[in-house]
Amino acid sequence: MISGIHFKVLCWIIVHLSVIILLTALTQIGGLIYILSIYIFRKKTTLVKISFGLLLYFVSVFLIAPNLSKLFGREALPLSGKIAPYTWITFILNRHYVTIETKASLEKTVEKFTKRHKGTTIFYLDGNFPFIDGFPLLPHLSHSDGKKLDLAFCYRQNSKPVGQSASFIGYGFYEGPTLSETNSAEVCRKKGYWQYDLIGKLIPLPDQNSYTVDVKRTSDLVKLLHAESATHKIFLEPHLKNRWGLKSMKKIRFHGCQAVRHDDHIHWQIR
Repeated sequence: MISGIHFKVLCWIIVHLSVIILLTALTQIGGLIYILSIYIFRKKTTLVKISFGLLLYFVSVFLIAPNLSKLFGREALPLSGKIAPYTWITFILNRHYVTIETKASLEKTVEKFTKRHKGTTIFYLDGNFPFIDGFPLLPHLSHSDGKKLDLAFCYRQNSKPVGQSASFIGYGFYEGPTLSETNSAEVCRKKGYWQYDLIGKLIPLPDQNSYTVDVKRTSDLVKLLHAESATHKIFLEPHLKNRWGLKSMKKIRFHGCQAVRHDDHIHWQIR
């Protein structure tokens, strides 16, 4: 039999261990900061621990991680200008890091793009965490080495060029196939891959009817990424590859049913 005291200790361990795992999975550094705040202020109130933890976390996000990540060959992507995060959630959760080479290739590509489309900002979605190759960036299958980056499509709202869509996170607002085009989502569902279009079912899209993909700008971005010598693969749904006249571009591939839909963003990766 477990005594009352032992049961409380066990519950304390389970709760804190769960929080540590969750914060580590979400931010990579959150679990460590949580441990430090509990240890340093173990005799203080919960409010003090939470306040210190939040302060240390934001100091780490703004100052420590961007500098320390360079020791791991990673750099933070810009927070404004021609390249910016689609949502600040990406920045707050430390998901805006890529290798030095990836960042350089992106900046070179965006420089060419903005000469054609002046005033356009390229919004990125998920990159990688700041430290350690092989550390998973959930729920992605491959974003673990800083060489992969998801980029948002360019959009129009009521026929006017805008940078963002009806989705507040950038994922889930699909540019689906017509009846005559390849429907990868249906094919994958029939094979049992229930997760393939799950994001679109979970994300609320209150104003989706006023948004459309800006095909000219988005396809130009894909073409420039494809032309970049460092590019290894670009993942895009087959119906968009065909619809946008990109059939001859061999680096643009189907990602497979084990992943998720790619008619709401561009997955780009270098060698």
